[in-house]
Amino acid sequence: MKNKILIFCCFTTVFLFWSIASFSQKHKEKSLDSTLDANSEQWKVKEHKGIAGIAKPEFGNYTTLVAEKLDSPVMKKKSKDSLGTEVSISDDDGFDLSKYQTVEKKKFYRMVLNSEQDTAEIQFYIHSVSAERKQTVLGKMLSKNNEGTGATLNYQKNIEGIIITGIESIRAHFFIEDYVSSRQIEHSNPEQNNPTTRGYVLIKDDSLFTEPLLETFGNPKSNFFMQWQGGIFINDVNGHIALLQFGGDKFYIRIRRDLDATRQDAIAAFFAVIIGAKDL
Repeated sequence: MKNKILIFCCFTTVFLFWSIASFSQKHKEKSLDSTLDANSEQWKVKEHKGIAGIAKPEFGNYTTLVAEKLDSPVMKKKSKDSLGTEVSISDDDGFDLSKYQTVEKKKFYRMVLNSEQDTAEIQFYIHSVSAERKQTVLGKMLSKNNEGTGATLNYQKNIEGIIITGIESIRAHFFIEDYVSSRQIEHSNPEQNNPTTRGYVLIKDDSLFTEPLLETFGNPKSNFFMQWQGGIFINDVNGHIALLQFGGDKFYIRIRRDLDATRQDAIAAFFAVIIGAKDL
């Protein structure tokens, strides 16, 4: 099992280097939706990473003026996992006594996105859930070394918030589920399918839902088949109206120019949160 995981990880590393290097050229050559292409302009995102971890993305005529963590206290809850306590003895590590727990956190943030026609304020919180293994005090005393004393076994992040746009203070509500962040990829299980980001934006009487842009490599019947998420479409009842593509640290955005300004701003704000919260 360990050899299988090692081979998979080596192959994945090589493939990721290849996919990131070829992403910029590939996305220009391949049309994902001809109607969306004809009614939108492709914008390359400038991420502008901040000191506090949240980025201030800039794309098209949109500029993030504010990206900050709010002073509200972090809501944190710990609970013992059903796995309980694990005891292991080995020649290398000696006696190891570990316990398992689930940690939930809520952190609150604010962003302000400016455009030529309006300014949108975004208020949201990040709800993260991690399954962790911690070495007990007794385990540390009896262990021969401190390597591998703790680990994050799984990590999931959901984002929920509101977008306030327009002089009439029109509010949109949005939700992002299973956000594929750098931490989530780091702690994912290579023997399981990669998580897929999905979500929605509720504005006025309209519901906009996401559709994952899935990329594949290899034959599905082979041992080296891979599938990963390369972007997010936003759809209305008529189909694709916007697209966020990502690969490595590069992001590209399309939003249909024939949408009303309120919907354009709400979609831009939705994408700004995804990019801004990538490393949180």
